[in-house]
Amino acid sequence: MQKYIQRDTDYKNDLHIGGDIASNSKILFSVSINEPEQSGQDFYEMVKLVLENESIDSGILLITDTLQRHTLKMKEIISDESALSNSVKLGDTWLKNNEDAINLLLENKNFEIKRWSELTGDYKDELEEKLNLILDFYSSNKEFRDNVNSRAGQAVKKIKTDLKYSGENIPGKLFENAKSYILEECAMRIVLGNTLQCDYEIYKTQLSKAMRLAYKEYGVPIYMKEVNIRSSKKSLPNVVKESDQSNAAFIKRPDQTHQDPIVALVAFYLNSYKLTEQPDLYFNFASELVEFMNEFINNNQSNTTNSNIGLKMQ
Repeated sequence: MQKYIQRDTDYKNDLHIGGDIASNSKILFSVSINEPEQSGQDFYEMVKLVLENESIDSGILLITDTLQRHTLKMKEIISDESALSNSVKLGDTWLKNNEDAINLLLENKNFEIKRWSELTGDYKDELEEKLNLILDFYSSNKEFRDNVNSRAGQAVKKIKTDLKYSGENIPGKLFENAKSYILEECAMRIVLGNTLQCDYEIYKTQLSKAMRLAYKEYGVPIYMKEVNIRSSKKSLPNVVKESDQSNAAFIKRPDQTHQDPIVALVAFYLNSYKLTEQPDLYFNFASELVEFMNEFINNNQSNTTNSNIGLKMQ
């Protein structure tokens, strides 16, 4: 049985779901099984947020199992068939490891479980149609293409860093697998947005710009609401690992696993100015700002010399 850490009262009251949710809402609650911080104690905290929100009446818990086959192919040289079967096993393991929190959700809210592997079969024709549309959109829309490529590049960089890849043992087509992950996710979420009739989508991290562009292009009716398990106190982010038995409050931010520390720093200083009463917006804006700066620098490096890119101190 999973043992969860009971946080203190101040911590509990400081957690929130970013943004208001209308009463009697149905939500799509997506979980990435490849992210350690969407499992165990962290998933339990997310479930508590959903249970404590009286506006949430029902929903679907989406387990993104076979979507992770693209990630598995980035981590090792593996056949398509093995990647698919292994991703299903990862889903089975995640469900078993989080059984208590899942049961808590199912017993107290009108939820059902759906798996990516199940939905790709249920909506096979729709997914194929939307994936073709997304591929065309990728070819024709520079902004979408640039954002997909940027996120794929970030994923490749993270894989190389996490697994300490050398030039000799990097599986081929790292970038293509990362891109396939993003494009399939866009296509499937468009399908789900138009079929499951959910009012909101709750996810732990912010909606990517590429996803926003796809949603806008294809008129997806659901609107992303982020589950931000963090405090609004002015301090730099900390993480309490599952193995830490401390009862102290902790801060979590979107994209915790791969969050650029620059983003955290920018958000911290934005928060210090209290420009808005919605602290969720600080990390969203900071992330987009840093992403824009990185893209700008990358796009202009070939035409820019060191003499005119440095910050000039007065």
